Amino acid sequence: MLVRKRFEFVDIAKGICILLIIRGHINYSFFPEWVNENEFYTIWYVSGFYLIGGFFLKEADLLNPKVLLKKKIPALYLKSLYFFLPATLLHNYLLQIGYYPASIKPFTTLTDWGRALGKVFMGMSFEKLVEPLWFALALFYGLVFLSIMAYGLKSINKYSHMNMFIVSLIACAISGYISNYTDIHFPPRIATAVSSTVLIYLGYLIFNSSYKSFNNKYIFVISLVILLSYTYTIGAAPGLLIGMIVNEYPDIITLLIGTLAGVYFICYLSCYLEHSVLGVILAHCGKESFYLMALHIMFIRLLAILLSKYPICGISIDDFTFNTNFIGFFILFLGSIVLTFISITLVRRIKRLICKIG
Repeated sequence: MLVRKRFEFVDIAKGICILLIIRGHINYSFFPEWVNENEFYTIWYVSGFYLIGGFFLKEADLLNPKVLLKKKIPALYLKSLYFFLPATLLHNYLLQIGYYPASIKPFTTLTDWGRALGKVFMGMSFEKLVEPLWFALALFYGLVFLSIMAYGLKSINKYSHMNMFIVSLIACAISGYISNYTDIHFPPRIATAVSSTVLIYLGYLIFNSSYKSFNNKYIFVISLVILLSYTYTIGAAPGLLIGMIVNEYPDIITLLIGTLAGVYFICYLSCYLEHSVLGVILAHCGKESFYLMALHIMFIRLLAILLSKYPICGISIDDFTFNTNFIGFFILFLGSIVLTFISITLVRRIKRLICKIG
């Protein structure tokens, strides 16, 4: 019973995060500019996924990189490859039919194709059609780096939770400093993965500690105050850039405190949403978060192109910012989610049918 409940609220929390990510890819605000809506969740809605990703991490996997790779290559790397590879192969075709905006450059030489496909197989691609899946690949690399840290510390008899946290914290600090305060070129996928190690390990420590119920109202209030304070101070700073996709964040303290506060905030709410209709819907979104992440941009773009002919929706298709109005927002937001669920349901039914025939 406890295990079932634990998974349920975690799925709800993941559902909230993925819906915020989808919401963030549609440029429309429900509130006046002074409310700073985006700043409220920008610091934690992506990084929170890394912390939650550490909840069910097993120490045995951490200490054995081969075992971890055996599990995570099919679950993260190959699943992402199945989307990035066809999307990259279709790159020029999508430009020709007008699905991609003219601002995206075609692959015109063998070097272009070689570079693009090389990035796909190295897990470094940013192909627009499925670009949000960068997260899954960064998580894959983050888990690999974390396992290497654990294995290395164990090999010199220095492995402990404290040492792991310190090493991952130092790695995050170095990665963040290089990305945000130097001109040193570092692959953003790898930089983000290095920064994610401390978040993943924090999630592992929290969920494997004696206290993991997320039902303390005082901590919830403190978390909310932290998020609101960030929203109207650091988050409102002119020119501030936050984007884990390229490892951009103000500093490691802001990243850690903001992520912890954000995750506690949504996990507290998730505990109260268990068994409710809304909770069931959010939990389903959380369980299918990989596919929602993979497909929502594709369907948002498709719907935007179809609806751009109708001025009432106020949708711009000049780029991937998806500027729209109230009506357009709900069509793009809900439509991309519904179409994703329809797609994965059809694919699964076809696979079951093929298995029965076989």
